[in-house]
Amino acid sequence: MRFRIPRVLAVFVAVFGFAVVGYAAANPSAAVCAALDAIPSARLNDGTLVASDALEPTQARAIERLVSDAKGRIAEVFGDPRSKPIILFFDGAARFGPFRLNEYGSTQFIGSRICVLIGPKGQNVDIVAHELMHAEIADRVGPLAKFTELPTWFDEGLAMQVDFRSEYDIRAGADVDSKSVRDMGSARYFFVSDSDVLTSNYASAKFEVALWANKVGYSSIYAYLERIKQGEAFEKVVDPNLR
Repeated sequence: MRFRIPRVLAVFVAVFGFAVVGYAAANPSAAVCAALDAIPSARLNDGTLVASDALEPTQARAIERLVSDAKGRIAEVFGDPRSKPIILFFDGAARFGPFRLNEYGSTQFIGSRICVLIGPKGQNVDIVAHELMHAEIADRVGPLAKFTELPTWFDEGLAMQVDFRSEYDIRAGADVDSKSVRDMGSARYFFVSDSDVLTSNYASAKFEVALWANKVGYSSIYAYLERIKQGEAFEKVVDPNLR
């Protein structure tokens, strides 16, 4: 028995190690979020992190202004944001070695840690506001309810309310079945590989949430999220005001 225990431990450590590596490979953005403290980066005056080989003062000021403008857009639509995610701008998908990140943007959650990762193709106010809104939603609704109560279509639809890119707008009078997006409660149904279908999913989610938000009032959205955080079911809080 004295010789078997170390062997069992060795097997456990090996299996655990492979599991961690496998998770990191499948979720590179989450892995980077977890390891941000160890990633070389410059810290700007507003706390934003930038992973870049050559950061000019003008670029630093532009990034700070971009983050400020994105937060301002959220404030204009919903009210002042209060979340304080770790924000990282990076200059290329290859910067993190084997961890290939979305070159536009993503928001990751590791427990209570929220990371907004903005790539070289996402450095505009629409994408930054969109990702910061995901952080705000998570802060308002809480980390548990974020994953157990909020359907993906609703989470994305709320974030799209501060994302004004025209390709995600459904024209008035267009013959589009936007209601079908409400069946996409999980990410695997919403995030598809077909870019046209994915664009349609985002547009439909934006449209459906906008109809709901216009009924209840954009300034009351934070209060609705707080109700979910306090234990009320999404269906009870949101569904009664859906069309």
